[in-house]
Amino acid sequence: NGLKCRTFIKKSFLLCPLFISIILFVITILYFQRELQTVSSELKVEIKSTIQSQLESQDADIESLRQIVNKHVLQTQELLNTTMTEVKQSISEETQTLDEDVKTE
Repeated sequence: NGLKCRTFIKKSFLLCPLFISIILFVITILYFQRELQTVSSELKVEIKSTIQSQLESQDADIESLRQIVNKHVLQTQELLNTTMTEVKQSISEETQTLDEDVKTE
């Protein structure tokens, strides 16, 4: 019975470093898992921030383009109005000239 006890104690001392190694390994894995979760959440925040700033930049670009297009539309409308006025004036002058020609004949 004493021999069995000493053998058990020897085996226990031999297995003790193995158990300690396993426990340290599990603790290390849990620590790295927590660190990975922290880094992952930080990356998510950074990615969201980057996407948000890019969207804001694109919105500003779109607004700038909208203003440029509106400016050109207004210029085109003004040009069209001016051209229509000139055409009406020219038609009116031609009509008057034709009326005068008809009256003289």
